Amino acid sequence: SSKQSTLGTEVFVLEVGNITSIYKTVDGLMQRAFNAFFIQEHTCSPDKLAELFEKFSANKVKAHLGPLDPQAKNPLAGVGAIHRGKNVVKHLAPKSNAFRKAVKSGRCDLYALDHGGPLTVLCFVIYGYTGGHDSGKAAKRTDSIIRCCMQERKLHPRGPCLISGDVNAEPQDITTRRELL
Repeated sequence: SSKQSTLGTEVFVLEVGNITSIYKTVDGLMQRAFNAFFIQEHTCSPDKLAELFEKFSANKVKAHLGPLDPQAKNPLAGVGAIHRGKNVVKHLAPKSNAFRKAVKSGRCDLYALDHGGPLTVLCFVIYGYTGGHDSGKAAKRTDSIIRCCMQERKLHPRGPCLISGDVNAEPQDITTRRELL
C-alpha cells in the first residue's frame, strides 16, 4: 500500500535498505514516502541506467548511484542515494586515496544529508562482503571498508555522522564495527 507523503511537514523520513535490484524495485520505491533513501546493493547494470534515471526524473526524484563491484562476474553491490526536494542529499567526493579506492569497489560511498535541521549530517553508506559471519576473509574485507570510512571521516568538518548499510556480518565479526558500538 502506498503511504501518504510527509514532504513539506516537520517529519523527515530517511530510509535505509538493501534493495537487491533497484531496476526491478524502482516502481515500488517511487510509491514510498521518503525524503531520502540510502541504498545498498542497487546492482543496476550500466545498460539500464538511462531508463532508471528517466523513472526517477518522472517522479521528481534525484539520484546518485555508485559503481558496481568490478571484481564480480555479474552486476553486484553498488550503493547510492535517492531523494526528493532541493539539495536534500549531496554526493561527496572522496578526500583520501584509500576511500576513493573503497568507493570504486562498489561497497561504500559518502553523502551529506540536509534534513532541514541546524546541522548537515555526514552519511556513509556501506555494503559489506557476503558471508562475513562465516568467512574471516569477507569479514576482514568489510572491516577494511569501515576503517576507510572512519579515516575519511577525520578529513571532514566535525559534526553528526551516520554509518548505514548492510555489513553482511554480526558486530563481533567486524573489529572496527565493534570499536564503534
